[in-house]
Amino acid sequence: MKQSKLAHWVLLWIAALSLAAAATSGATFAESSKMPYTFEFNTFYDNQNTSVASYELLSGNTVVLKKTSAETGGDGLRSESIFQWKPRPTMLSIEWSDLSNGKKYKDKIDLGALPSDISMQTLFVEPKGAHISIYLISRDLRPDNIPPVGPPELGMHIVKQIYSN
Repeated sequence: MKQSKLAHWVLLWIAALSLAAAATSGATFAESSKMPYTFEFNTFYDNQNTSVASYELLSGNTVVLKKTSAETGGDGLRSESIFQWKPRPTMLSIEWSDLSNGKKYKDKIDLGALPSDISMQTLFVEPKGAHISIYLISRDLRPDNIPPVGPPELGMHIVKQIYSN
């Protein structure tokens, strides 16, 4: 009799833990599941004449990748390419400068238009003057019947524009 009561309590305990795990995992699965992707910008393309002072890539409230203006130095960064195994980003905060006139710009971009799986793709950021565009670059080559999207340097791959202001 004691064994059946113990077994009953163990089963109840396992069931309670399972329910608690199920209740909490649904809300955080998208933020906690990691995938391999690249975050990149290159302001040498297309004579953009800009530099990135700082950026912060977020997944929900979690910082996925961050560079502060102290880390980028006084002149900022002209290019960066980081391959990472991180959660899918949901927001990008970025500050950049137009080097031709010294003006500084800031934007906070909702990345909700990204597909749920961006594995082995590149999130490409293109700051240009006061404007900024974001593209998702596939590893797949672009067939001739699909028109190119984005900067000419990206033209050989399938590219989807995610954001432009």
